[in-house]
Parts: sequence; structure tokens; C-alpha cells
Amino acid sequence: MRRKSLCTLPRIGRVLISAQRNIDVLCSQVNRACAILRNICENILKNKREKKIAKATEEEESGPLNLFEKDELINGLKDLYHASDKSEQVRLLTIAPANWGRQKVQKFFDNPERQARRSRELRSTKGVLTNHWMLLSKFFDLKPRHVQPIFLHDTCCCVYYENFDLVLKAWNRISNQQIDRRKLIDDILCSPITELCYSRDCDEITEWTSWKRTNNRVALQKINGSVSLLLDYIDEQWENFLSHHYFTIMQQSYIAEIKKRSDPHDVVIVQMDFAQNFALISQHEVQSAHFDKPQATVLTIFVVLGSEHKSFVIISDYLEHDTKFVYFAQQLVVSTVKQIAPRVRLINYVTDGAPSHFKNRHNILNLSFHEIDFGVRSIWTFTATSHGKGPVDGLGAAVKSTATRYLMRHGPE
Repeated sequence: MRRKSLCTLPRIGRVLISAQRNIDVLCSQVNRACAILRNICENILKNKREKKIAKATEEEESGPLNLFEKDELINGLKDLYHASDKSEQVRLLTIAPANWGRQKVQKFFDNPERQARRSRELRSTKGVLTNHWMLLSKFFDLKPRHVQPIFLHDTCCCVYYENFDLVLKAWNRISNQQIDRRKLIDDILCSPITELCYSRDCDEITEWTSWKRTNNRVALQKINGSVSLLLDYIDEQWENFLSHHYFTIMQQSYIAEIKKRSDPHDVVIVQMDFAQNFALISQHEVQSAHFDKPQATVLTIFVVLGSEHKSFVIISDYLEHDTKFVYFAQQLVVSTVKQIAPRVRLINYVTDGAPSHFKNRHNILNLSFHEIDFGVRSIWTFTATSHGKGPVDGLGAAVKSTATRYLMRHGPE
């Protein structure tokens, strides 16, 4: 009994249900919860920080300027003031604060005292950036009635000077120039001016050149003479030169216009011209052959059919440039044009005024029978004298240059 009691006695006070704890699991769960809370806090702080930065940036952009920006703006205003004219400078000075005095404005902008005083008066009366100039109507309103303009009466004028000045005024109105008698004298008379120049007896010799025909040959001749002789020579050519210039510009504009209006269904432009006869040279030719080269006639033709152009070259051993050659060339040209433009209504021939083959009575007679001979009407346009250059000249140069290179490369065959 005693032994049983000793074994039972230690169990008195023991808890029948013991608490079982998993410390490792609890620690991991607590750590996970702390990590989640830390991430949530960091995200919240990050959003707040970004909002704060954006708000600060917005406030910085829309808010007041910093000191550096203010200095830069003020320096730019000073540069604008110094770059403006005087009236605009007074207008810009009105931007200065209202409590600034004349001396402070003058010291800050480094301007004259009158401008500073005028800008202060303008700001106090009309405000900032207002125009300070006075209109003519306001000037006449404020002008006292007894103030009258003073017109100086120029009397005892020289009749020679006045009459010549009046003539020059009329000439200036016509020519839209400003020429006075002093400038005219300096431009016309010699330099330095002598007494003989004023009396028009100047014997100063000048030199010029001119093309002249002598013994059926045209050569450039050198002429020596006085200035008055040169002026007489210019006066002799002036009338013919003006009429020739007028005909040239009118013909050039007319030919350009008819080419622009050409149409394969209406009017076709045919421009023709004889190139210089081509000499059939040979490579390695003998000495005596140099003075007796065979030649060929080259007739170049340029056809305008609206926006389309055609080029033709007729080469013949018939060396005469006459109306017969032109007539047979027209046969080839008209047949070719009808193939290209079968609905053509009119052919306008454009050539120079060479009397041997184009501008003569025989060619005009053939022109009057053109519709009977070829079945299509035609007209003829002549260019001004010595102004018949056109695409046909380039065509002839290209053909003869190509032929020359071929002959030089291949030699006699």
C-alpha cells in the first residue's frame, strides 16, 4: 500500500491535456505575414512618393519662377530693349514696376533720361505697353490756330537750270528713275571734266569694234574715234536695233506659244533648218584629199505634237540648199506626220528667213498649193533675222559629231 502511494503521489497536479506547439510553422507564418505587410507598406509609400514628386513638378512648372529663371527673363528683356528702335524702347520701358522712379528705370535699363521720364509719364497716363506716338489728326487738333507753316519763296532762279530740271522730272516719271542734272553730267562727261567737255569739243579718243562687210567678206574691224563719233554711231544703229529687238521678242513668244498649243489632232509644228554640209573625212587620208572632200547635205527636222516630240534628219548627196530640196523634204515630212497623227488638221512650218530655200517666192507658191499636193492645210512662220536657233541646231550637231567619231574610229573602208 505504502509502495503504491509513493508511485501515485508524483502524478498529483499534472495536467491531463498537454499543449502541443509547432514553433517552426508559427515562425514561418509570422515571417510571411511580415513580408506581406512590408510589401504593402512599400507600395503605399511609393505611390505617395510619386504623387508628391508629380505634384511638386506641377507646382514647379506652374508655380512662381526661381531666381535663375527670373534673371534669364530680365536679361532677355534688356536685350529686347537694346535691339528695338527708339519708339519701341519707350513702349518697353512701361513694363517697369509702377513704383520705380525715373532714376531707377534709367539705371536698370541704361537708357537716356528723356526715355525714362517719358516712359513713366506714359505708364501713369495710358498704362503698360501703349503706343506713345501722336497721330497727325491729334497733332492738328492740339496745334494752336495762330501757328502757320512757313514756306520759303525761292526767287531769281536760273531759267536754264529750271527748264532742264523740269525736263528731267518728266523723264523720271516715265522711266521710274531719279536722275538729277549733277548725276547726268557726271555720267556723260569725261572724268576728270575739262573745258572742252563742257563745250562738246572733247578730243578724247576711244576705241570700239564692229562687224563690217568688205569685198563680200564679213570681218571684225577696229575703229578709233572721238566720243561724239561713238555717240553718232550708236544713234545710227538705234532705230534698226529697236525694231529688230521688237520683232525678235514677239516672234520668240509666238513660236513658244504655238508649240505649247500644238495637238496631234489639230495643229502640228514642224521646225526645219539646213545644217552646214557635212564633209566626209577619212582616217589616214592622203595629203591631196584634204582639199577635195566629198560632202553631204543635212536637213534637220523637229516635229512637235503636243507633249510628244519627234526628230528626223534627211541626208542627201544633192548639195544645193534650194526650194526643190525643201519641197521633196516636205513630201517625206508630211507622209511621216500623217502616220504619227492621222487626224492632223494643220501643219505650221517654222524656219529661219534664209532667202535661198525658205523665204522666197517659189516656196510661197508651193505653200499655196500645199493642201492640193499633200491633203492638209499649212502655214509658214519665219523667225526674226539671225534668231532661228532651236532644237534643230542641236540635232544637226549631234548627228555630225556621231558621224565624225565613226569615221575617225573605223578609217577608210
